[in-house]
Amino acid sequence: MPSNANQRDFGDNNDGVPVPYQKYQGNDPKRRIARPEIISREVESNLAKARYVGSAHHKTRAADYSFNPPVNPRPHKCVCDDIRTVHLREAIEMFRSGVQLGMISSSLVDARLPKYVWAVDSRGEPYEAKLGDDGTSYHGYRLCREQRMRRYIIAAWREKCS
Repeated sequence: MPSNANQRDFGDNNDGVPVPYQKYQGNDPKRRIARPEIISREVESNLAKARYVGSAHHKTRAADYSFNPPVNPRPHKCVCDDIRTVHLREAIEMFRSGVQLGMISSSLVDARLPKYVWAVDSRGEPYEAKLGDDGTSYHGYRLCREQRMRRYIIAAWREKCS
């Protein structure tokens, strides 16, 4: 991989090998990791104020989120805790790690905040946080069904963490 690899978007070529983003066919353009040079100071400032709150629609266990009702998973949605309980503190830490590593989408909502933030937990499971309807808070879920997106996020995370 080129020495400047951490400054480029990456996808995969269906065999798990990261390749430059331009060759990553079929990816939703809203779910691409932003290149560092296109992230403005305003977006960075807004991200510093953004918060992770979670959503009962992506939970099967109430844990410490204080939702009312405690859980309300949608059958067609991925949940964050299908493998294990993810407590709010850990979810917030993953969200912040994703922000700090620049694992944010190039798609911005109202030019203020990225629509998505991605992170990988200590067990190697990728998660996606999505900006909520209020435009200031995020909720997240494990990337459970989309194998190409899972590989893309894991490869980018490893590259940024190395």
